[in-house]
Amino acid sequence: MSFESVRFSKSYEDNRKKKRTFSNNITFEIHKILTVFRKVFAHDLKKVPQSKIIYLFSSSKEIVSARLWSVI
Repeated sequence: MSFESVRFSKSYEDNRKKKRTFSNNITFEIHKILTVFRKVFAHDLKKVPQSKIIYLFSSSKEIVSARLWSVI
């Protein structure tokens, strides 16, 4: 195995770890927010206004709010 291919596979693994970490962070954020919603709207989570969820996320995390709605 050449030095180049070793370096390539290492950077490939690093990228995979970063993606996995990013995905775990999103999942953790969703979990935190859902926990808050469950405490506030314990009886009916579906009554949470969509504007409240959008307010919690910056525009860079629109995917997360979309995922969050699919969870709710």
